[in-house]
Amino acid sequence: FGDYNPTGKLPVTWMGSASQEPINAGDGKPALFPLGYGLRYRRH
Repeated sequence: FGDYNPTGKLPVTWMGSASQEPINAGDGKPALFPLGYGLRYRRH
């Protein structure tokens, strides 16, 4: 009921397809969800 501010962040980059494996920083391949992507809820 708003007592906590939960977060959910990805610890790894998610590829858009299996053909992108391996995906590395700076290789020019677009990630489906980049490293650190996620949600955070804010109190009002």
